[in-house]
Amino acid sequence: MASISPVRITGNWSIGYALDLHTLSSTLIGHDDAGRAQFDTQRSELGQLVYDIKYSGRLDAATDIIETAYSFIIKNYITPPTLSFNVVVPVPPSTHRAHQPVFIIADGIAKKFNVLCSYCISCSSTSQIKNIHDKEERDKELSIKYVINDGVLKGMSVLLIDDLYRSGSTLNTIANIVLQSGGAARVDVITITKTRSNR
Repeated sequence: MASISPVRITGNWSIGYALDLHTLSSTLIGHDDAGRAQFDTQRSELGQLVYDIKYSGRLDAATDIIETAYSFIIKNYITPPTLSFNVVVPVPPSTHRAHQPVFIIADGIAKKFNVLCSYCISCSSTSQIKNIHDKEERDKELSIKYVINDGVLKGMSVLLIDDLYRSGSTLNTIANIVLQSGGAARVDVITITKTRSNR
């Protein structure tokens, strides 16, 4: 398991946490031959694991992420005598990868708790929300970006899983979809890491 420094995140969900920061520092160290800025980036332990699974193809990194999340959820998302959720839903990524880290993590967490992992939300656009800085334009893009299979989550308590929290716009949009269009009774959130700023 990784050591973590959880951060409470607020939105239109019941309970939400990011388990740790993604990066601890990032220092410009120069530019490469093509003029691209090069940084010395220090990541948290979880941030490094997310980076490894996303960009280095190290699927074994998911094991530590899942175990760390599982341990944290046991302490914070159980309302005795039951879990506060009965289905896990991953936030769909907008970038295509052969192996989607958030799917692997969400599936692993669902298996640990013996609950359903539902891939009921799909991403209808490949545009990168993080590259849209105007709030109105971002909200407009988000409102058409995600689609849910009707009725799948009706009356259920949902744990949304994402690998990286930035501004909260995406999670708030998806939580709204899950509650309103999906008919879920409750939504909680876990993100594995979060950025140092909310831009």
